[in-house]
Amino acid sequence: MSLQSDKIIILGAGPAGATASLFLSKAKINHTVIDKAIFPRDKICGDALSGKVLPVLKKLNPDLIPQLLVHNNNCKPSNGILFAAPNGKSLEVPFKPVTSTLTHSPGFVSKRIDFDKSLVDLFDSNYCNFKQGVEIKRLSAPITKSGLKQRVVKFMKQIYSLPVMGHTALPTNF
Repeated sequence: MSLQSDKIIILGAGPAGATASLFLSKAKINHTVIDKAIFPRDKICGDALSGKVLPVLKKLNPDLIPQLLVHNNNCKPSNGILFAAPNGKSLEVPFKPVTSTLTHSPGFVSKRIDFDKSLVDLFDSNYCNFKQGVEIKRLSAPITKSGLKQRVVKFMKQIYSLPVMGHTALPTNF
């Protein structure tokens, strides 16, 4: 597998890019993931994994939730988020369980350095060509940003019946 022969290239190995890679590998589709960082790497983030993440992980592999979240010392259960302002006012946002049969918390908190690395560690080298420490300076593509985005969204919905998570795997300056 080489970068030149792959028809799918994912820019960024954060949760959205890593999950896309894992679904592609599950479907035995060759692809390349490129990230400018070398893992493990830290990222500024609120570190919360709401209940919306759990069905996606379960669809990928039901064993991932216990493996990555429940039995992981770097991951803590969470029932919601509390936002507090300097004036003392606060806003509580509870995580609603997606299903009433949960045997664990509806959400989790994990530092990005740990969660992202745990996803990257699951990459299947039979299908995923992972390039770390590679920064993309410029892209040239024969189609427009909106055309590419529509093709990615259509692929994810058609193949996996999933909403596209987080952000698209497109750089903001595309």
